[in-house]
Amino acid sequence: MGAITQPISIGTSQKNNANRHGAFDLLFNLQPIHCEWLLNESQELELSAGTVLIQEGLPIAHFYILIEGIMSVYHPETPDKPIGIVGPGQVIGEMSFIEQLPASACVKASERCMLVMVSFTKVEEKMAIDPSFQADFNAAILQILSVRLRLLTGKLNALQYTDQSASSASRHQSLMQALEGFKTAVFKTREAETKRQEAQFQVNARQTAACYSKIIQELELHIGDDAPGTQQEKDALGYKIQQEMAPYILMTDFLNRSYTKPRGYAGDFLTIANAYNDLAIGNGRTGELLDRLTLDSPAVKAVKNRRKLLTEEILNTIAAANGVPVHITVFACGPARELFDVYAQLEDPSLLKTTLIDIDLQALSYVSDRKDAFRVPLPMELHRENLIYLALGRRKIVLPPQDLIYSIGLIDYFNDQLVTKLSNYAHQLLKPGGRVIFGNFHPQNPQKAFMDHIIDWKLIHRTETDMDHLFQNSAFDKPCESIRFEEEQVNLFAICRK
Repeated sequence: MGAITQPISIGTSQKNNANRHGAFDLLFNLQPIHCEWLLNESQELELSAGTVLIQEGLPIAHFYILIEGIMSVYHPETPDKPIGIVGPGQVIGEMSFIEQLPASACVKASERCMLVMVSFTKVEEKMAIDPSFQADFNAAILQILSVRLRLLTGKLNALQYTDQSASSASRHQSLMQALEGFKTAVFKTREAETKRQEAQFQVNARQTAACYSKIIQELELHIGDDAPGTQQEKDALGYKIQQEMAPYILMTDFLNRSYTKPRGYAGDFLTIANAYNDLAIGNGRTGELLDRLTLDSPAVKAVKNRRKLLTEEILNTIAAANGVPVHITVFACGPARELFDVYAQLEDPSLLKTTLIDIDLQALSYVSDRKDAFRVPLPMELHRENLIYLALGRRKIVLPPQDLIYSIGLIDYFNDQLVTKLSNYAHQLLKPGGRVIFGNFHPQNPQKAFMDHIIDWKLIHRTETDMDHLFQNSAFDKPCESIRFEEEQVNLFAICRK
């Protein structure tokens, strides 16, 4: 396996969103100056698999923010069966801070984990001398608890949900019909598969495909952003539909991974790699059918399309350099398949010198293995680093002036505050005339309600105007030079030049 630089620091994989659970809320609900203070006062902690972070019945003295890995929560009455999972970005310890009570559950590392920790004492001392920080920090904690309470209320409402009332039945009748139609179509397809009735299987498979598209459309109409009703009502209905669809989601490979989140969030490097591979896998032929329908859906096709778009932009950057080697940096590189696509087309790989930054060691190992298997040595450096700390200047990577910096599948997890910091950092690294490209999901994504409510893959969707404002408020101090869309018109790519 190729070399990976060793600095250990926190990384970025999710972000604050009013509709999300976890996702670095404690950091990004704070004002920038208070966020920076918290990070400056933090310490990094690395735990091996099986290590207990918090023991029930014992006092807690720190806030913890999980950066990488997965942690499991155990109740004293069921010590061998986890009652919950903590994923990247989620905060641990806030209830003990508020209540001043010992821990009520055990929290243990399920795999190797990276965290940052800040002592309660430091936070209390800061609050005592800085009323602005006190108000801001309390508001951030309240926001986290409010989101959790709303999600819990939505689930409880879903358990009690009934469409017995005339108004409710009338309002959501078409959605419920679409759901029943989908379930019936899948059942009949599975039945034909089991009985080896090939002709009937093909007929039922076409019906399943039509019902799959129909329920995605109905979800957008009933619980999408523009649908009538309160967010609480949408959450309750969405959770009910999620429960109904869960058995079918688990029949597939792509949706199963997005739904169960083995790396703690939906869009991890292997999920994206699986989209690029475009290989339908599932439980039997019906599971493979559902996986194929997902892989051919607009949002997943958009993910696949961005690989081609970035390949074009990288090749254009190389062509414009007229034989002079170009330097390109990737923020949160993931599987980085677009770079290998480019290298495969270059007679002289030395024309492209790349720096790949990611916090996920597994992602970097995946890239490193592909690098080692390539036909020739590649001028590719892999850095396991923290983009938050890099953007805030707490960490540094020494790089030559860059011709292009890009990131896909990252900033739609980040709030505007952090995107601005990231833009400033990119501006600092670019040579004059160098470009940055940030990819983001657009609000016209026809699967947003399905992603939000059914597989809990919530992203911040941004318009062209939103991207212009982000760059105008950054060191670039101007709107985008151009904005490209991939073929599905679901992902936009905002381009700005230094």
